[in-house]
Amino acid sequence: MKQIFFYILCLAIIKESYGQGKVNIGLGKLNEYLTEVYSNSTTFFDTTRLNYRNESYELSLSDIPNKRLNGLITLGILDTYARNTKSAIQKFNQAMLLDSNCYQCYLKLHWINFYILNNFQESNKIAKLGISKFESVVKKDSSKSENWSKLYNMYSLNESRQTVKSKQRMKYISRKRVELDSINPYYNWENSFHCDDKDKELYLLKAYHIYPSEDIFWNAIANYYCEKKNLAAVLRIMNEVKNEENDSSFWFQQMALFYYRLGRKTEAKEIYNDAKKRGFDIVYKY
Repeated sequence: MKQIFFYILCLAIIKESYGQGKVNIGLGKLNEYLTEVYSNSTTFFDTTRLNYRNESYELSLSDIPNKRLNGLITLGILDTYARNTKSAIQKFNQAMLLDSNCYQCYLKLHWINFYILNNFQESNKIAKLGISKFESVVKKDSSKSENWSKLYNMYSLNESRQTVKSKQRMKYISRKRVELDSINPYYNWENSFHCDDKDKELYLLKAYHIYPSEDIFWNAIANYYCEKKNLAAVLRIMNEVKNEENDSSFWFQQMALFYYRLGRKTEAKEIYNDAKKRGFDIVYKY
């Protein structure tokens, strides 16, 4: 449960930061924070909204490799979202000269080439290079789930062009992550992608039970039961999370959709009308 509290704490900190706007903190604290963000694969939030550009620029000039690396990565991310693509690529390449295993650099360079530049040859090259690098990382230290997670995500970058061999490797890596960190809900959820029906349900349920308030997980298991035409199981999951999600348009959206997909159009319409009364604008019919 310690990791779950960590996720929640991270989200709370970021929400507070959004509410207060930019907060002036020392370079030491900023570097400590960025080190945690960029080295911890279980930290799930968007650092670009922090926008510590001046402080990150100062870090990028540091003689200390760790500080310089964090500054360059942050500047690269900020440039990416500002659509200053050439500068972003330059920053990430500079960061990779300091650390050839720079996980964030592979992710962002792939993203820029694939989604912004439509340079699929280069994005494919980066994905393959990332796979090779992080295969070396897990070979040196196979005891850390975060190392396997980074390798898994490198394979994911190349997912549409995977061979049978690479798919089998990805399945093995996914199982390895769960083995090393069985209480990580994201690992269990993603592991369900590689399973047959029996194991798929097992891992989806595990992810949901570890972190029941996260809509990714309750929706995934409810959707699984919907595909199996198991209305009773869908209702069980949706009723379990209803109180927490009572002010969420997403719960009403999905509940109406599940009813509709299962042929219960009257109930779907009732959910839709209830949502409308609450001020939610949802669509349940596709």
